[in-house]
Amino acid sequence: MVEIHIRHGQASAETGWGLTKEGKRQAQAVAAYLQTHYPEAFTIGVHSGSRRAMETAQLLGLPDIEWANDARLREADWQGNPEPRKFEPWQEMYAQVAAACRDWDTQSAGKNRVVVSHGGTMRMVRAYREGLTGSRFHLLFEEPYKYFTNCQILIYTNESPKNGTIDPEKLWVKSVCPWDEGRFGHDWVRSATFLPFRRPSNGPRPIR
Repeated sequence: MVEIHIRHGQASAETGWGLTKEGKRQAQAVAAYLQTHYPEAFTIGVHSGSRRAMETAQLLGLPDIEWANDARLREADWQGNPEPRKFEPWQEMYAQVAAACRDWDTQSAGKNRVVVSHGGTMRMVRAYREGLTGSRFHLLFEEPYKYFTNCQILIYTNESPKNGTIDPEKLWVKSVCPWDEGRFGHDWVRSATFLPFRRPSNGPRPIR
């Protein structure tokens, strides 16, 4: 299974926080990347409901998807100015995003999905999927793909990029900027600690 997270394209106040011309070009670059690297059908599509996220989703060229709005992904609804390296100020946002991930894993287990949201939201996806909470939260601000530029994508899969085997207990991750692949792209890495694409038998992971 493949789960792809996409930050919305460039937007501005002048467009009512819709996509700019550059933002549309960025989204079209993501569409070309998906067509080239992931020609298989995506059956689940989710966006935050913000104008810039909806417009990005519409430009991805995925006709088989009926997009759903999940307000838990709306970065603007979260108030506060979190300090880097400290997890506590992010806990409310993390709880919302973690709940969304658990719902996707339960309701659409084994199905390929695309999620269009925001930079802060994608950080919390990483915290949940890769277990980067508590003492490991600082890694979100130190690794090469710590910053999510417009239309950067984060790819998770339980299919090994080395031999194609599928193991629900292993998670591979890669981050790419399709409109400038030399900017953020890196090789697949295997996450050492993560929640697999299914509901954990012992319930949701607590915030540490």
